[in-house]
Amino acid sequence: MEENALPSTAETLRKVFKVTAFPTIDPALEDRWERSIGIQAPRFQRVACVHPGQAFHLLVMFMGYGTDAHMHAKVDFSWKVLDAAGKKVMGASKLDGIKGRVLHGDFILRPRTGIELVFPQKAGPGKYMIEVQAHCHVSKHKADFRIEIELADFDWERRFASPEEVAEWMESYAQTPDPARLPDASRLLFETLGRTDPDTYFTALAFCGEVLRMNPWLGAEIETRWDAFSAAERSAVIFLFHAARRSSTVPSLQNALQDRMKAPFPSAADLLSRPLTHPHEIDMVWALYRANGQFEAFRKVCKAIAPMPEAFQAVTDETIQEAVIKSAAWSIEQHLSKNADAMTYAMAIFKEHELDPRVYLFLEGILAKRGWIPNPDYML
Repeated sequence: MEENALPSTAETLRKVFKVTAFPTIDPALEDRWERSIGIQAPRFQRVACVHPGQAFHLLVMFMGYGTDAHMHAKVDFSWKVLDAAGKKVMGASKLDGIKGRVLHGDFILRPRTGIELVFPQKAGPGKYMIEVQAHCHVSKHKADFRIEIELADFDWERRFASPEEVAEWMESYAQTPDPARLPDASRLLFETLGRTDPDTYFTALAFCGEVLRMNPWLGAEIETRWDAFSAAERSAVIFLFHAARRSSTVPSLQNALQDRMKAPFPSAADLLSRPLTHPHEIDMVWALYRANGQFEAFRKVCKAIAPMPEAFQAVTDETIQEAVIKSAAWSIEQHLSKNADAMTYAMAIFKEHELDPRVYLFLEGILAKRGWIPNPDYML
């Protein structure tokens, strides 16, 4: 190489091959990754502590891997979890990380297959170390990464003093998920809003039910305490399990649920599979979005900006139809003002090719107010 000449791209990449990993309980991990590509860097929240039975994802990312003359990369990796004594608790080796053609060797990429983990029952409370080792077969370089995670028994301390505190937890949940607060949140909501403001209570219950659906370990924890619950706490659990469409292995709870299940409660499967026909259903879908952070929930409200299909128009009052459109438009703008992920999802909508033109026009207008310059590649 001539003096002062810059190294080639391949040579540079071979010097900086890295692997990064961290545990996360982000409920919208896949959506945040996939919908952010080409728009902005996805953001993920690391979790420092999990509880027995709680599932979490190990997010692994590769940087600075080499590419051959045909822009092909090949990276494999291994991971393991070690206890305080250095003994392996669980792990896997020689997994595909990156395999095949890539656009650029400096793109941050992750394995195509996600890694969902649950600590084995034999694992006791304490600090554990996650180790990841990666091998780039093109550059012949290796990299490793270590990060700590704690396994802690679940505690039943009171976490909320008012519905307002629960509302703050719900509002921030998609960005910083904390499902351990669910049992006390559902109890307090039932004891307060359940008696004074049923509409608000059932919207919040939709959120709580979705959190429980995504965290079945919490249902198991709640069942262990069923016999010790007060009458009010048992009623709150019945409503919560009903909202999550969860059955129970506790006979008395299951009997109560069978009676409760006779009354319909709109679930994510219901609300996301048909047009929204009332402003209250808009609120219910936003509750799901706060709980799961998923693109489909955001997209569902966007679709409500357009008129309902004719079959639904025929059986829905015109005043209600207009209220649904106004509620959807107003609430989307509110979420865009507060939530960076909502901004990303709104921009990602322009990759869609099956929505009503009014949806695109509306989103383009409110995004333009926030300085968004449309990329022709993302427009219809």
